[in-house]
Amino acid sequence: MLTPFDWLRLCRNGTELIATLHLLDTQPDVFLQETIGHPFSALRGPCSRCGIFRRAAPSPQAGGEAIPYCPACQMVRRATTRLHHAAMTSVLVWGQLSSIPPLPDKTLPLPVYYRHDEQHFLLALRRLDLQDWLSDLLLYHGISLSGLLQILPAFPDSRNRTLGDMLARLPAFEAAYPPDRLRIRFYPAGHMIFQGRDYERAGTLTFDARDFLGYLEMAGVFRSLLYPEQQGAVFQILKMKNPQERQFHWGRLLHELSPAGRDMLLSWNLRSWSREQLYLLDKLRPYAKYHPVH
Repeated sequence: MLTPFDWLRLCRNGTELIATLHLLDTQPDVFLQETIGHPFSALRGPCSRCGIFRRAAPSPQAGGEAIPYCPACQMVRRATTRLHHAAMTSVLVWGQLSSIPPLPDKTLPLPVYYRHDEQHFLLALRRLDLQDWLSDLLLYHGISLSGLLQILPAFPDSRNRTLGDMLARLPAFEAAYPPDRLRIRFYPAGHMIFQGRDYERAGTLTFDARDFLGYLEMAGVFRSLLYPEQQGAVFQILKMKNPQERQFHWGRLLHELSPAGRDMLLSWNLRSWSREQLYLLDKLRPYAKYHPVH
């Protein structure tokens, strides 16, 4: 019989993960299966999703059509149809802490979480709620907490890796840091879980928790003072390899900005930032809160 964490590691993307988390809360008995499926053959086989358990019996409502999934996987697949939009705007947090603080109240569809043991949990919440959650966590529990929070996207960016592959990999990083303070490891893209050495060396992968919250606040200022097309232009210009062309377009952009936006870019001196730092700022924008400037 599979454990709840085993079922979570079977998930291919955030939609399946959120559906599984909800079913573990509301209908946990559906995962208590012990009937192994038939071996693969021309006519029969196990569940096509988990590859372990027996496929569900055909239902009269479906006209007796064969069902390729076991009962648990079938319910997960059904639940994904109403959770796709929520999953597209969600973020996942795998936590390993000295003690688990109170987590957000579960609601449909988000936030929802799973407690693995006394020190580990998996939390799914909306991207724009991440900053407020981290701020409250540091405000009320920052002094007493130590450990590692790993933040990752709900959808993998590789055809060869699933979200379950990422979840299986995350615990391996916990032993790399001493339990002296609260750290955050942020993966803007799923492939960085497996290939993040350059960003680790550049200091843009693992942060002190308060430093990471500061980066989120910077991204919020960046979003608030520049229009979306201006934000994109900043990163496009800074990627130009020709220094003269980059200088020309940078000057044109500065003249198009508001005084507050121009002062921000000049004071931050973005042109001296490394490639990894610019990448981090760019990828933090969807997680940062927007504050209208009047």
